[in-house]
Amino acid sequence: MLLHFILTGLGIALSTVTVTAQASNDRIVFMSDRDGNREIYTMNPDGTDVQRLTNNEAQDLQPTWSPDKSQIAFVSNRDGYFAVYIMNAAGSNQRQISTDQFAYHEYPAWSPDGQYLAYASDRSGNFDIYIAEISGSNPRQLTKDDGDETEPSWSPDGRQIAYLQNVDGAFEIFLVGTNGDTPQRLTQSEGGDYFSPRWSPDGTQLAYVLTVFDQAGNNSEIYAINMTSGEERLLVSRENSFIQSIAWSEDVQEIVYQVKEANGIWNLHRLNVNDGTFGILTDLSYNSETPAWFTPQSDNLVTVVGAITVTLRQPNDVQNASNYPSIWDGLTFQDLQDPGVATYQRVVNISQIYRWAFTWCGNSPSNLRAILEPLNVSMLVNGNRISPFLTYNTGNCQGWVTLVSDWPSDEQVLLEIQYDLLEPINDGQATYQAGHYEQKVYVTGR
Repeated sequence: MLLHFILTGLGIALSTVTVTAQASNDRIVFMSDRDGNREIYTMNPDGTDVQRLTNNEAQDLQPTWSPDKSQIAFVSNRDGYFAVYIMNAAGSNQRQISTDQFAYHEYPAWSPDGQYLAYASDRSGNFDIYIAEISGSNPRQLTKDDGDETEPSWSPDGRQIAYLQNVDGAFEIFLVGTNGDTPQRLTQSEGGDYFSPRWSPDGTQLAYVLTVFDQAGNNSEIYAINMTSGEERLLVSRENSFIQSIAWSEDVQEIVYQVKEANGIWNLHRLNVNDGTFGILTDLSYNSETPAWFTPQSDNLVTVVGAITVTLRQPNDVQNASNYPSIWDGLTFQDLQDPGVATYQRVVNISQIYRWAFTWCGNSPSNLRAILEPLNVSMLVNGNRISPFLTYNTGNCQGWVTLVSDWPSDEQVLLEIQYDLLEPINDGQATYQAGHYEQKVYVTGR
């Protein structure tokens, strides 16, 4: 018997972001002109064992780790214009992924699932924030203000991006949902500029720089704001200096940042945010800039990118199902017994998380095994095959389930389950013929 709902007593608990330990690969990536022009390097967190990754006559800038530290995204003008590139962690397989020629790109930032990059580009005339797959395909413009927007930083839960926007000649920090919600202003400067918003790996804090430019000398400060309470904490204050490019440690106990002082050279400092102790990591005789230490990683999160987006979460278990309404609520399920397509229309609350599940039951465990052996199930969103669904077993049933949220307003999202039967099967109540089946739910957010 084919079921479109989760059995009574089962459910899903919304998981928190999973941070994967990276102690075995705790290196910092940064750019430096120590060998003549700007190239990409890595080093240990104490500044030792510096290794060069790029080597060409062009400028290689703004490196950032992928969440699993297997790849590095960066910007380079090696092909005549500043484009986004990706390379392996050791520097091999360097390839361009941005496709719009003659546009300027800057500050790539990885999504927590490692599948997408946010970056700033002036392809529309001024700088806006874009999201694209790491292959470079399906770029989508996220912000469209007349003021320049840059330096995106992806929240660890994948739902928001912090970035800078030029407002009346000064940079302010804004937040925008990855589904394209209306941006929200986070800061209100009084004579200064904000720089380098960076989410902490646990998502509880956002660090940023506030710099006041004055003829008597710049004053740069680093703050961390609690994203729940709104409380600000001063971490660093330096006169006659300019600070940029903050990078958090994995345990949220330290930061690395770049500082330019009276000598005009950018160097990297490391600070313990609890006791205030700090050290200088790089030589003061050359520039070292844009450090990246750790990118939050979530294995149970993906934002489906295309013309329309939603956010998916892989549940950890199948408890408390009643906490989340089902996509199938109010729909009459069509139990197809011959190959074909069933379609449905559904309206959802854009602020609600929904469970999307598909279950198949037999009349005994052995019967269920016989059913599942020739059964091939896929879940797709907007035509994109997804992986963040949980497969679970209970009694004589097996199910596939995921959580869906961040619905776009007045836009249609296609949730699709496809399954192929390699041979006819009988579950004790009905016989299903071999062939291809599709269950399509067209969901509109209100």
